[in-house]
Amino acid sequence: MRKVLGEKKRGCAGNETNQHNRGTNQYLLQQEHHKPPSHANRREHHDEMEAVTINVAYFDSFVWSYYIQIAQKYGIWDSVFGDDPVNVQLTSFSSGPKVNEAITAGDIDIVINEGDQPFLSGVANGVDLTILSTELRQEKTLILVADSNSEIQSAADLKGKNIAVPLGTYVHKSLIGVLQDNGISVDDVQLTNISAAGDAVAAIENGNVDAYIGTIFSLYSEIQDGKIKQIADLTGNGAYAYLIGTTDFVNQHPDVTQKLVDVLYQSTIYTAEHLDQAAEIISEGTGIDTSVIQQLYPLLDTDMDFTDADLEALLSTQEFLLKNDIIDEEIPNLKEQHINTKFIQTARGE
Repeated sequence: MRKVLGEKKRGCAGNETNQHNRGTNQYLLQQEHHKPPSHANRREHHDEMEAVTINVAYFDSFVWSYYIQIAQKYGIWDSVFGDDPVNVQLTSFSSGPKVNEAITAGDIDIVINEGDQPFLSGVANGVDLTILSTELRQEKTLILVADSNSEIQSAADLKGKNIAVPLGTYVHKSLIGVLQDNGISVDDVQLTNISAAGDAVAAIENGNVDAYIGTIFSLYSEIQDGKIKQIADLTGNGAYAYLIGTTDFVNQHPDVTQKLVDVLYQSTIYTAEHLDQAAEIISEGTGIDTSVIQQLYPLLDTDMDFTDADLEALLSTQEFLLKNDIIDEEIPNLKEQHINTKFIQTARGE
């Protein structure tokens, strides 16, 4: 049996282009699937199953978004799905709001590492989503940077400045929190929507913006080269990201959803325990040097679970979005209708 796994990329304008020449994913496009020995009853069950394609969104600039590719490379996918007729269509995105547009269009079933703000904004605007697990909690790896020669020394110096930020994303909320901690309101600054770190650094160098908020992974080399300097991290204003499924897909394919959660959970553990191997795949996809990945990845909290603290953080983000008029009203029955932890609990053996 041959498993065909396609990949597409959606840029900032939402256009798609085939990515058959991207280094990391060449082995994903057509990969021999070696059947493990199976009993007759398993063969009968397999013959009765209809083929399922999972349309998965991920963020190709994020080092924490390559768990399916790692699972494919190192046998985790095959060990979980066996000879089930399940295919994956991977599509990369630049931001959470773009993912929500694709979900609304019916193009995406599962999202790896959807941020808290786009998740809540999507649900508040009628996108029926379900959190399956927390995938990422980060503070120190989200940073504010400015030109190395800038007078800006800390977040307290940002009043009246032009700050580049991917609007509508989880770091947007974190930026507002940092500003408020320093007595600066949103009205005191200008926010410019820039997603890609390279574009933001160029804008800083050209004097078009004064500062940028992004991940240390994508900014590390520019800091080391002296082009920009770090002026703050987001301690106390952390960002969360989740494994998200459309409620329709999760309800229609609970067995497939469970196996996918199993794959991602095992791949997350494998990445942490074999970071030298995983870093090669991540580096090919992101362009970030393997040494940087190995140095900084351990700073991330990638434990897949959904704890009481995660729920409190999500509710706190909702209050934040309400207070800042980013969403109009509280989401009714958020916990009961849009969070389903049974899959990750099963994957964890709980």
